[in-house]
Amino acid sequence: MAEGRNWFIGGMLLSCSYSLLQADVIKTVLLAVIGTLTSYLFGRLLAVAAKWLRKKKD
Repeated sequence: MAEGRNWFIGGMLLSCSYSLLQADVIKTVLLAVIGTLTSYLFGRLLAVAAKWLRKKKD
């Protein structure tokens, strides 16, 4: 029984590693990271600009 489970887990790991190494998956993850960083930096830039405008207004 343990040998069959080991074969199953080994096959599952090979299948997952193959699908993770495909170019589409890597490209999707990379674009998601770039999009997240861009969104975060733009939000921080807007917060600094708003703070600067409020300070300038007073």
